[in-house]
Amino acid sequence: MIFPAAKFDVTGRTIRVPRPVVPENSPFSRIIREKLAPFSAEDAEEIPFIFTTLDTLEEEAYILEIAPDRIAVTSSTERGAFYALQNLFRMAETRTLPVGTITAKPSVSMRGIKVYLPEPTERFIAEWKNMVDTLARYHMNTIMIELGGALEYKSHPEINEGWLEYAAFMNEYPGKANKIQSQFNWHKNSIHAANGRGKVISQELMRELIDYCRERYVEIIPEMPSLSHCDYLLTRHPELSERADDPYPDTCCPSNPAYYQLIFDLFDEVIGLFHPVRINIGHDEYYTIRICEKCKARTAPEIYATDIRKIRDYLAEKGVKTMLWGEKLLDSHFLDGVAIGGAERVQPNGDLLDATYPAIDMIPADVEILHWYWSIDRRFEEEYIKRDMDFTFGNFAPETM
Repeated sequence: MIFPAAKFDVTGRTIRVPRPVVPENSPFSRIIREKLAPFSAEDAEEIPFIFTTLDTLEEEAYILEIAPDRIAVTSSTERGAFYALQNLFRMAETRTLPVGTITAKPSVSMRGIKVYLPEPTERFIAEWKNMVDTLARYHMNTIMIELGGALEYKSHPEINEGWLEYAAFMNEYPGKANKIQSQFNWHKNSIHAANGRGKVISQELMRELIDYCRERYVEIIPEMPSLSHCDYLLTRHPELSERADDPYPDTCCPSNPAYYQLIFDLFDEVIGLFHPVRINIGHDEYYTIRICEKCKARTAPEIYATDIRKIRDYLAEKGVKTMLWGEKLLDSHFLDGVAIGGAERVQPNGDLLDATYPAIDMIPADVEILHWYWSIDRRFEEEYIKRDMDFTFGNFAPETM
């Protein structure tokens, strides 16, 4: 349980789902009426809903009191009150409510999922909204959305043009993207051509989805792949690729100033659209390092850390925090000794893939880490803990939990 009930003090009595009496100025008046109406009989009692703020409660925690003459919600934030109501709505589906008091608080502060953008059709938009409703129902407060080439960019429409062609090619038949990814004698990024189901979602429609999330107190973290996983940029800008001989380039050259001009333009659009607290800049699966002549003169940790700092500084000027996938900051190996993550390793063609893990001591402490190597070895997180770095566990899968 990620949001367990700390106390469930009920009397054994129940009441029928009431007809709610809610102040019109309450931010929850509409949702309470809509959610309870299907389960409230016409002859049910009218019961007032009372909302109280208690600053000493933890953020998102709540006290839900159900009595025959009132339903009272106490919280320190609107989001906490919203979660209390979600609990109430679930119980109301039985057409009765238990008389008593439920006190609950989250066990972790960030609870959410990472998803692709939906295909911009009525069916998939409806499914996506249903997914957000499910998040809210179970007190999930975060959704990370990978944007890539599947979001409309008005400053660089060529990105979307290239994405549509690229995705159509990669999605020609099941397994084609995986086949292309594995056919070269160097490591390549996984290909995310399923994002948006290979389509582009307009900013107008994206605003609708953003509003839908915010109405349910779900924070959106845009994921904007940069440095690696940049195939969506390079279809129309191959001159920014680190590896000139890659017919499907996926890694940008961090020694090319034009790379930053392009990605910062896109960041500006994303910030203006989402107004996010943080952006995930990706930086995972960084395999094409020190290939071009300019990058050969630099070390892999310096390249990696400098790129992170440049992007972090740019976002900080906009009031946005930086988040990234953290495996390239770890000197990590499978239990059998095979090098992974940021450790030095050998490419399939015999070339040495330089270690990047020393960059962990070269990046700002306020960069938030998404730690997804926890399932390989729980000792890896100690590298973040001993440096007092802010990290979040990610990439949970049932078979590894």
